[in-house]
Amino acid sequence: MLDDFQALLGGFSLGDYFPSMEFVHSLTGMKSKLQRTFRQFDQFFDEVITEHQNSKGGKEEKKDLVDVLLDIQRAGSSEMPLTMDNIKAVILVSEHLIGLAVTFNFNAPNIKLLVD
Repeated sequence: MLDDFQALLGGFSLGDYFPSMEFVHSLTGMKSKLQRTFRQFDQFFDEVITEHQNSKGGKEEKKDLVDVLLDIQRAGSSEMPLTMDNIKAVILVSEHLIGLAVTFNFNAPNIKLLVD
């Protein structure tokens, strides 16, 4: 799923350079692939968030990024409320950045990264 996402976003997009040619995405199937990939990610992130919301059992576990974001959302900042879409976006970006860090570290193992 992540590979599809990266391929779709990293590829050449005629509509980005020539907005009047945006209809080509419908003809080539690019639009439907983007929509399908978006729905898959949205469903996956919904499952991850629901799992974290339901996992508040008796024992205290280490909190991960999703737990921290849900805590911030529950606290309800009046300046900038955190929506589920915001949480999904942070998960997606952090997932992508961790993948880049792992790839970079694999290609340049002598450089130390601060990723746990």
